[in-house]
Amino acid sequence: MNSNKLIEYLQTWYEAQCDGDWEHDYGVSITTLDNPGWGVKINLYGTILENKVFEEIVLEGRQGWIDCRVIDNQFRGYADPHKLTQILAIFVEWAQTEKDWLATPAPTPQKSLDIEFLLSLGEEIGPEICKRSSCKQKRISHSVFCKMHHFEMIRGYLPPD
Repeated sequence: MNSNKLIEYLQTWYEAQCDGDWEHDYGVSITTLDNPGWGVKINLYGTILENKVFEEIVLEGRQGWIDCRVIDNQFRGYADPHKLTQILAIFVEWAQTEKDWLATPAPTPQKSLDIEFLLSLGEEIGPEICKRSSCKQKRISHSVFCKMHHFEMIRGYLPPD
C-alpha cells in the first residue's frame, strides 16, 4: 500500500471518530524516538476498534526493527527511522479487518443523556442576554444563562455538539 493511501486512510478513520467529544481527549500521535525511530499511538477508546484483538508484532534483525501492539485501548507502534509507513500499514490493515472500520461509533450512554438534557432546556428566549461575560446569546427560560452556559454550569463541562 503506498504512503499517500495510508495517510488518506488514517485521516478518514480519524475524521470518522471525531464527534465533538472524542477528539478532545483521544486521537493520533506520531513522534520521534531517541534511539532513533518512530512512535505512533492511536487511541481506540470509544471507536469500532475498541477491544478488537490485535496479535502483537515484534521483529528485529538486519533489516531494522518494529514493535506493534495494543495496550490500554491504544494501538502503539514503534520502529526504526525507515518504518513509519510500515507501522501505519500494520494499523490500517488490521483496522480494515473490521467490517465497519470507518463507521462513527454510536453515542455513549453519557452523551445520549447529555443530548437529552440539552434538548430539555428549551429555546433561548431573552430578551435578556446570557450573564456569562462576552456571551451574546439570549438566556433560556428560568435561567440567567444561554443554553450552552446553563448546561456547563450544571454538568461542569461543555455540551456535545
